[in-house]
Formats: sequence, structure tokens, C-alpha cells
Amino acid sequence: VVATFKPDMVVAIVEEEDSNIQKLSPAEVPSYVLEAGATMKGAPWKEFAPIWLAWKESAARLVRDGKVVASQSIAMTDLDTASTLSMKHGDAKASLLASLLKGEELTLKVNVEASCEEEAPGSICLDWTDDKVDRYVRAHTMPPREAAKVADPATGDMYYIECMEQFQEFCKRILKEGQHEEKKVGAYAADTHWYSNV
Repeated sequence: VVATFKPDMVVAIVEEEDSNIQKLSPAEVPSYVLEAGATMKGAPWKEFAPIWLAWKESAARLVRDGKVVASQSIAMTDLDTASTLSMKHGDAKASLLASLLKGEELTLKVNVEASCEEEAPGSICLDWTDDKVDRYVRAHTMPPREAAKVADPATGDMYYIECMEQFQEFCKRILKEGQHEEKKVGAYAADTHWYSNV
């Protein structure tokens, strides 16, 4: 299909780890892939790993034949969420694309890992520090996608956690209620249980 357009080059922006760009493009046409962030087993998107692993920077990369031919660093802060980092990734990829189309010299400005050995946790662990919970919540913040989740240890019910204030409320209400549940026998359920929002 791509060959019918007789392109001078093909550039694909991919979100998944594997790309079929080489299969889709004619062999004689230069083919590039624009990517950013890092892949991690179990992670919902490439913005997850840089935030979860507390990296100081992420990167956008221009790839040809499996080799990175140009890159651009992306500064990160402790306030970044998956959503804000995604926007930064988009700006960096647009800059790399502009350089490619203008015929500017392509340079490798940063060497940031494109994948991680570690596997992403499936939910919040109550043994984590507040800093670790915060990073996990921010790494999952990509509206309208699913937020981070935590389980009630007493019932197994899952709760969405969209911010640290919500997690602190969960700990204050759900965990405390679980400890004193026997003392509240006879109380109305709505007064004693914060229902799962999953």
C-alpha cells in the first residue's frame, strides 16, 4: 500500500515495542521510526518506566534499521505524570522530525535506555514509601486511561488511586475501618465502608 504513494521516505510514530515499518515500506525507501520513553514488561505505556524508576531525563529517538541515528533529551521533574511526559515526548519527536525533513545533521544528544529489565508492578503495595507510591500513581496518570490501583487487604476490593490525597484517604478510612470492623457491628454499611471504585 505504501509503495503506491511512491514516497521519498517513510516515518512512523509507534507506541508499541515492535514496529512493522520495515515490512510496510518499499526496500529502496528510507524508513524511520520515531519513539520515546522506555518499554517495560507489564507497563501500560512508555512514559511509565522513566517516572516509576525516578529517571532525571527521558529521551526521544529517531531509529533507522534498528539503529538510533538521532536523539533528544527530555528533562523530567518530580511533578511529571505520564500525561505531561507524553506531551514532552510529542514535542521532542516533532523536533526530531523537523530536523530530518529539513535535512539537518542528525546527532545523538543523549544515551537513555529504550527498555528496562524490571517488570512493572500490577498495583500499589502498602509496604511502599510515600515517594514510591507517588511515582507509581504519577506513572499511571494518563486520562482517560485507567488510574493506579490498590487492594483492600481485608476484602481484596480494588480501588482506583488518582493522587496522593486519595491514597492517604484510603489508608485513613479503609485500613482504619478494617482494624476496627468488629467494634462497628450493627452500624449502617454506608457509614463504615468506602466502596470500591473499580
